[in-house]
Amino acid sequence: EKFASELIDKFYLRWSQYLSQRQEWATSFEKALVAYKRGSSAETHWARLQQSIIDLQQLGLEQRAALCMPLKELSLSNGKGFQLGSTLCEVQCYGVGLELLRRVYEQKPEDLGVLNNLAHYTAAPKDGDLDLALKYANELVEKAGKKTQFWETRGQIYAKRGEWAKAKKDLMFARKALPEHPELYLTLSTACKMLNEHQLSDLFKDRFESLAKKRKLR
Repeated sequence: EKFASELIDKFYLRWSQYLSQRQEWATSFEKALVAYKRGSSAETHWARLQQSIIDLQQLGLEQRAALCMPLKELSLSNGKGFQLGSTLCEVQCYGVGLELLRRVYEQKPEDLGVLNNLAHYTAAPKDGDLDLALKYANELVEKAGKKTQFWETRGQIYAKRGEWAKAKKDLMFARKALPEHPELYLTLSTACKMLNEHQLSDLFKDRFESLAKKRKLR
């Protein structure tokens, strides 16, 4: 019986991989989800599910969101809940992704990585709740202490709120820990421009373009 069950697990896994090669993204995801539910202890099933979610970027947002809804019913460890929630937010399935991240945060409120992603992705949608995102970011900075890289998250949220002086202050502080983070310099350039500090704005824009080019070459 165990042998037969393992064969079925592998069948769904291979079926998902085959459908992915055929670029049948929705059905590939559905089979990957079945495979994961049947054999969730296997890392290959977890990796296939994660990849099938990333592949959903080929589909429209509404279809993507509808397909991902069943994921919120999964029983996950904190580690996998964090990974899955972050992956879903990366493909703009914010509803389910943020719900999973909030669940992990409730279990591990001191985890800086979880709090960082929760703040970042709460602010990410066009209609993101910037007040709630800032609340998470303030908590993040308070708990981070000397880990100055986390100030970048709050700086980006301040920029989205149009609070340019606060954005500049946080990003200038964070760049000590993130000297080669292109997005930081792009927002710094914009903040300085909005504050009429055009020379600094041009300097940071040049730095952004240099880092972006280096990343592309890699």
